[in-house]
Amino acid sequence: MWVVSELFNYKIDPYKIPLGVLPFGTGNDFSQYLGWGKEKTITLDSNFKSLKRLIRRWVVARRVDFDIWDVKATVY
Repeated sequence: MWVVSELFNYKIDPYKIPLGVLPFGTGNDFSQYLGWGKEKTITLDSNFKSLKRLIRRWVVARRVDFDIWDVKATVY
């Protein structure tokens, strides 16, 4: 979300910037919603084989639109 916020702060069209999710920690919930990331992701194995496989998946991934929203509390 921080990256998306910065795109808006600098008036960069988010549709021109591809974003990917590393399925670690809370990012794993988001990746599972998109239909992947349920398996344990290992990126630092010998010769970075798993990371390379993950990057190949990103290259051929289909585009998925999702809402970006923010809830602001109002104090009365």
